[in-house]
Amino acid sequence: MKNPMIRLKATPVIAAIGMLSFASTAFASDFTTEIGARYWHSSGGPEYTLYGGMSPDDGAVSALQYKSKNVASPEVFFRVDHISGVFVKGILAGAVTSKSGVEYDEDFEPETDPYSRTETSQLKSAIKYGSIDVGYGISQGALRVGGFVGYANWNEKYRAYGCTQLATSDICSPGDVADDELGITETDKFTGPRVGVTADFAVNDKLSLSGEAAYFKPDHKNTDNHHLSGLGLTPGNGSGSGSQISIALNYLVTPALSIGAGYRMWSVKSDITTGITEQAPESQLETYKTKRKGMFLQASYRF
Repeated sequence: MKNPMIRLKATPVIAAIGMLSFASTAFASDFTTEIGARYWHSSGGPEYTLYGGMSPDDGAVSALQYKSKNVASPEVFFRVDHISGVFVKGILAGAVTSKSGVEYDEDFEPETDPYSRTETSQLKSAIKYGSIDVGYGISQGALRVGGFVGYANWNEKYRAYGCTQLATSDICSPGDVADDELGITETDKFTGPRVGVTADFAVNDKLSLSGEAAYFKPDHKNTDNHHLSGLGLTPGNGSGSGSQISIALNYLVTPALSIGAGYRMWSVKSDITTGITEQAPESQLETYKTKRKGMFLQASYRF
């Protein structure tokens, strides 16, 4: 004969398990989650002008321009939508170092006489970035639109090798600098809030268009190390503003799996105050801008 006490003790456990199972199923059905991977192939880089003081009226001392190419950025991304319309999304990426590109360095009269313009033999570039956003969206037929606020981080690093004079100055005369000698290291870190809109439109059962545009308001931390000139490491701090825009065409392989291709363009303009060093006893203004753009491929899974 079975013990009735065992049956009585087991009943609440079975009921609890059933309630948890029901609750987890109901909870999961309130959310839609998309996770994916993306490959961004981009080109671009910073340009900036250094002035003799804290105003452009003090005259330009030098200008640098980095033109990097073929920077590969593998990234992961996600988006979680609740039936209420609230969503959370984010991306995280690191870059494979590119060895394609060139850097130009100009020094102006009267600080440098005669005028100098040099170029590097090789430019190594790498970028890292990430963002997290919270927003609210609505759907109407084939269209889904939403607005969001978030926080983003965008880091760039450049290493310029070699130095060849393109003007009449004796700076970097032939034979002075080997092609594999590190001349300049440049790092830029942008961190700050962003606000934007996102939209998706189903063209048909298989194809859809998606896009995003955000206004970015970052703080900017910069370091510039001229290894060969004796200037050494020069830090800089400032703030700026920019945009982060992307558009993609997606194809639904299965009800859960999609692939896509798109185009992305990011840009920032900022003003930097350089730090005081032994070689530069007074702060100076740098007007700075950077842009990065290129195609991307992606795949994602929704559940």
